[in-house]
Amino acid sequence: MSRLLVLVLTALMLALLASCSDLSTPMGGTGGSGGAAGTGGDGGSVGLVDPEPKTKSIQLGCTDNLSPSFSRVFWEIEVNPGPIVAGEPFGVDFTGRAVFHEVFLDSAQLGIPGGHERFELIELKATVHVRRGATDRDGAPAPDVVLMQSDTIQRTCTYDDDGNKGVGAGPFSMCSEDNDNPDGSNDECTGLGGTPSPDNPCLEFVALPTSNDCEPEGVCDTRDGGFGIKNAECVANGFCVTAPLEIPLEGSLPSYRAAASGSVFFGWDDVSTGATLQEGGRNDGSWILPPAVFEVPTGPNGFRIRIDDLSVATECTMGVNSRGTNGVGSRDLGSSPTPDSKLIWFPIQTR
Repeated sequence: MSRLLVLVLTALMLALLASCSDLSTPMGGTGGSGGAAGTGGDGGSVGLVDPEPKTKSIQLGCTDNLSPSFSRVFWEIEVNPGPIVAGEPFGVDFTGRAVFHEVFLDSAQLGIPGGHERFELIELKATVHVRRGATDRDGAPAPDVVLMQSDTIQRTCTYDDDGNKGVGAGPFSMCSEDNDNPDGSNDECTGLGGTPSPDNPCLEFVALPTSNDCEPEGVCDTRDGGFGIKNAECVANGFCVTAPLEIPLEGSLPSYRAAASGSVFFGWDDVSTGATLQEGGRNDGSWILPPAVFEVPTGPNGFRIRIDDLSVATECTMGVNSRGTNGVGSRDLGSSPTPDSKLIWFPIQTR
């Protein structure tokens, strides 16, 4: 297939994802509740509570470099703070999961001849933002915290020991960037001619959830559900995608200072992504999302991946369905600012 077909198929699949994702819960179940907005109490002295961690899947609106349409994703964030006391410093442990929707994975399978079973993860970022209720320890605006792909992703060689890298190749030798050479080769990657080669670098590859059970009523046929996408993957590639892909995120441990009262609200970044608000017109109050450019460094929420020779860039801003219950009532399908009720929040306690 030509690159034009790749773009067309990707655009169609992303449009499907955008149109069908007017969801209050992501595929695969709920991400937990962040609760409803509350107050910091009546100002009296109470026993301090060490809050239980809260986990929530929060929606983002995204653009990519392959399609003029936009998509929405649900990325999970877990917030685990120490006691939050009025005017006092507190620490927070953040973790998360970036979810690559099954529709996104399907689009690439149908657009690339022969399909693919893994991709190179170049960079993945998700940034936690405090909407209100806290500053840094010195009273300046609360710091944003960047979560990146977990160190648990094992680097492997691009080619296996027999010099193959496509569908059915492998196993791939594990390798360490400590053994990288200036020319891009790696001493542990010798599948091309038995010696290190710059064409066989040691990189972070992520395996996709797939199955080659393409028999009637088999895994792929059952997963297809009558839509034809999984069966089409079987016909084209001999296997199908069977689930969304989830990549763990981790970052630093920040320190904040709580406000005098109220609650502290946490979500994904919607301030420094470059998104602006539409003023007036049929989509008043909706996000104008910035373009995604592969050659430009990844923004606060986004990723860069490579599938064979196809380079994919995506940039995201926290936002809800602009035409949905929590949106601004835009005429066109889009993304708009997330209300407090969709964030994770913790009440500020008093002594």
